[in-house]
Amino acid sequence: MIRFVKKDTPAVRTEKSYGFFRRLPLAILLILMLGWCFCGQQEAPEPEPDAEATKEPGCAVLFFQNQEPNPKTDWIGRGIAELLTFKLAQDDQLKVTRPAQLEAILRIMDQTDTSRLTDQILMKVAERIPADRVVLGNYHIAGDRFVINARLVDVSDGAVLAERQAQGTGPPDLFQMAAEIAAAMEDGLGVETDPGFAGIQPTEDIAAFQAFIRGLEAFRRFDIPEGMAHLVAAINTDPGFAMAHAAQAIQAYSIGDLPRAIGAISHTSRHPERLAETQRLMIKAIEENTFGNYDKSFETFRRFREKFSPDPEIYLVLAQMFYTVRDHASAETIYQDLLRQDPQNVNAHIMLGLNQLELGLPDLARSEVEEALRLKADHPYAHIAMSRISAYQGNPEEAEHHLRQASRLNPEDPWIHNQLGYFYLTQNKTDLALREFQRYVELAPDDPNAHDSLAEGYLRIGRADLAEKEYLRALELKPDFDHPHFMLARIYEDQGEKQKASRMFQKYLQISPRGPRAKEAEARLGALGE
Repeated sequence: MIRFVKKDTPAVRTEKSYGFFRRLPLAILLILMLGWCFCGQQEAPEPEPDAEATKEPGCAVLFFQNQEPNPKTDWIGRGIAELLTFKLAQDDQLKVTRPAQLEAILRIMDQTDTSRLTDQILMKVAERIPADRVVLGNYHIAGDRFVINARLVDVSDGAVLAERQAQGTGPPDLFQMAAEIAAAMEDGLGVETDPGFAGIQPTEDIAAFQAFIRGLEAFRRFDIPEGMAHLVAAINTDPGFAMAHAAQAIQAYSIGDLPRAIGAISHTSRHPERLAETQRLMIKAIEENTFGNYDKSFETFRRFREKFSPDPEIYLVLAQMFYTVRDHASAETIYQDLLRQDPQNVNAHIMLGLNQLELGLPDLARSEVEEALRLKADHPYAHIAMSRISAYQGNPEEAEHHLRQASRLNPEDPWIHNQLGYFYLTQNKTDLALREFQRYVELAPDDPNAHDSLAEGYLRIGRADLAEKEYLRALELKPDFDHPHFMLARIYEDQGEKQKASRMFQKYLQISPRGPRAKEAEARLGALGE
């Protein structure tokens, strides 16, 4: 058994004690986030009963260790952790550490193989997580015998609070075996999952689940195209695999690929009961933020923060939320803090570079993205970021080169065609821009942003009639999408249709009262009423 020795320092047990000076900026950002939630509201929200008096128990599921020298089954260790986290996170009283946070710790520790970690390494991981109890164990497959051993350990003294061995005949039994272990761990934690949820699994197809885990493993290596390809394979095998759609959305949004995020989000609502609670809240926040419901998105993130310990992936989402509302100073604070903790976080380098570009610091932006490309030369989103920097610095040839590199690395990514389209608009190559936007719509016909982009292309060639059609199609797909309302209002304003223009401006302001064009919408609406 691993002996977890309690440390005298305050940096190991509670989520508030991550290392005060090193994480102070994130604490400040959470205060800013609460300001977004509540400023401008006429009435403060009702206080939650006993919010400060009740201390929620915390738990983390460590990656299970493969006892057999068979790389083909290494994925199962991560799979067990994901399934147990899925089950345990449904309890409202239990604060759960997501596997993504464990991955970040292991990357800092330079541990790339999560399936064969020593007891000493697992002890060090446990000391760094904001949970006072951990679930850990091992598994092995020999012939038709599949065994998982799990135990719940109190980190402070190494006491075993619960143990369980589950047996089956092979990976197809994994779901039932994980359910048995989760029930035993819940008993040890003193919590109970809603009986209506007990029989629900994220998927019933082991091949889909294996592809899903492979995708998460690829994301850990910052191999975005491979990760997305595995998730697509999982979804093709089980179209109702909501967790795979949600993983697509969260990963895409955190690196600024909003079209892919939007497309993935649209599929998660079909089977919400098959989402982990972490994903359910994050998808809601992303959807609200993407379509202009900014205050609601920060309120949803606050609710997430109350139940789960944020990890680098989640802080990337929060930073993107600030980036979207053009609070670039707050976004930069998060990116800088993430990189202080993990200098190899490629996605954080990319997004920090883009954020610095928005702040008018192209040289610093280039330095960050060059570092991302040094760490991961075939990262398509790093090439997209570099293209934007090159265009900003007046080098359109280099910008187009990087966009073409991104397209070569990930040719079926709709967002790359969107980026190419807007690049060609800046170069007044409207024919090429329209071709890219049309390709975007072909690849993602149910993505409202695709139609929004194509509409903008049509406006550039003076075809307001075609633009109106595309904006209306975007609103059919997403009625609370703020941008098409604003643009339709402008079209109707130019056509002298004051009533229709006023209705669209009012709708925009209703959806996005503090959005990027709210002041302009208010001014134009006032002028229409004169």
